[in-house]
Amino acid sequence: MENVTGKKAMEPPKYRVDGFTTSSEGETSESVLLDVRLHAKRLHIHISPSNFRNSPSTVKEFYQYFQVALTGLDAIDNDLIHDFFDWAVRPFLSVFQNQAPGPRDISKGTVTLQDLLYAELYDCELGAIDGKYGRRTN
Repeated sequence: MENVTGKKAMEPPKYRVDGFTTSSEGETSESVLLDVRLHAKRLHIHISPSNFRNSPSTVKEFYQYFQVALTGLDAIDNDLIHDFFDWAVRPFLSVFQNQAPGPRDISKGTVTLQDLLYAELYDCELGAIDGKYGRRTN
């Protein structure tokens, strides 16, 4: 894939969203938790408007995606849910690439059930200050 300068653009890692949970609409703290996997690493990404400081457009975006998440996977446009996942995961991709380099070569017999079932887990929070996205990883 080439970018506008004609140079080969780096492709984003192929992550997988294993699931997500939402708080109920109208609860004191509306939030979403995404469970994302890339190779043998997992990210739990917590998303809450309380982490968006002085960022009204970001809060608006959150609530649009929150409504999408509340409807569940069966009742929504597939593109909308993928847009939501991309919006939430994008700020973490560089961390993901460093923490989860390419998949192991399974032809060498190095992947074990331990690798698949007990992937290293990172707890993260998506936030924004003055409209600029940020991340916090624990």
